Amino acid sequence: MKIKLYFFIMLLGMIILGTIAGCNGEDMLGSDPDEELIAGTDQGKDVSTTDIVLETEFAGEQQDEIPEVLQGDDIPVFEMQVPKPYADFRMNMPYDNISNFIGRDFSALWDDIVNTPVHGWLTMSGESGLSITIDMQQIVNLSRIVMHPYHVNSLYSQANITEFEAWGIDKIDFSHLKDNPNYYLDSLSVADGHIFKGVNGEDRVSLSELPARTFKDDWQYLGYHSVPCPLDKEGAFDNEAMQDISAALSQSGHECLVPIDAGPVRYVRIFVRQIALHPVNPNTNYFSCGEITFYGYNTVLQE
Repeated sequence: MKIKLYFFIMLLGMIILGTIAGCNGEDMLGSDPDEELIAGTDQGKDVSTTDIVLETEFAGEQQDEIPEVLQGDDIPVFEMQVPKPYADFRMNMPYDNISNFIGRDFSALWDDIVNTPVHGWLTMSGESGLSITIDMQQIVNLSRIVMHPYHVNSLYSQANITEFEAWGIDKIDFSHLKDNPNYYLDSLSVADGHIFKGVNGEDRVSLSELPARTFKDDWQYLGYHSVPCPLDKEGAFDNEAMQDISAALSQSGHECLVPIDAGPVRYVRIFVRQIALHPVNPNTNYFSCGEITFYGYNTVLQE
């Protein structure tokens, strides 16, 4: 009787272990090598290639298969690359930096040319504004933004964006554009003296001109994003690790996850907070980028 009871307990244990193994996610996720998975990440947290490498197709090729991405509390989001070309919306957006460095067209940010020397877009030094606005030309629930640095292996140098804040909206209230341009002011840009009313920094916009309600009260917050910056045991920059990361992200781009609760948007406004790991000089407002690519799904109502 004891022997029979022993074998019954052994059999029951094997059944339980087999059930647990079948539910641990391995069989459920499958073995498709084209699936991209980001698991256990916080909302709005950046993921670099040091954490996980994501394959990205360029040269204008559209992905046929839609990969699966897990964000937030492991909620599945199915995404695609938002088709390029995008459109330059800076001329319509008050207080954006509308300058282009000589020979650098804004459309270089979506021409799918990356990881090459001296290719991309830069502002003209001394112009007003820390923001740029891009029209994706369709309404999308964004899942991530991928940003490539200007110039190969130069993620932490040149005037490359190393920290930025992003906001988006599905449609623009053009009455604000005409009648209330200060609605589009960014408090941090104003506080640090980056917004000029006059030529060469003369007569800068002051905080007293910031209205009680701004675009941030109505737009979707798309996250604050920073490039990975490893430190050594003494707390100083780990230069060797940074070289490896710079080479990797020049090729694959810096992955920036959009908060899972962000609503659908068409227009994306990017505010530069740091370049080359340092604050932007308010006298120059000089910054650069090699490529910007948006990912998400467009199964939302288009207007």
